Amino acid sequence: PTTTASGWQPISSAPLDGRPVLLYRPGVARRYAVWIGYWESQAWHAEPRPYWHGIGSNGVTWSRKHPPTHWMELPEAPHENS
Repeated sequence: PTTTASGWQPISSAPLDGRPVLLYRPGVARRYAVWIGYWESQAWHAEPRPYWHGIGSNGVTWSRKHPPTHWMELPEAPHENS
């Protein structure tokens, strides 16, 4: 389900269904603070350690060391004029 709230939301309310969202991570260089990512449950692992996977990020350790504190829905893509 898509949230109807706008703006940044606490990470505790983020969707855990694997869909991409915009994530904010404080404590990192500004150019890396906001990124697109999704919740990775690692359900197939014998000992799962879920984490937020940043699309184009620098790996699992990076995501776990600086986890996001806030999230928001991705904006809709621009509409093409036909």
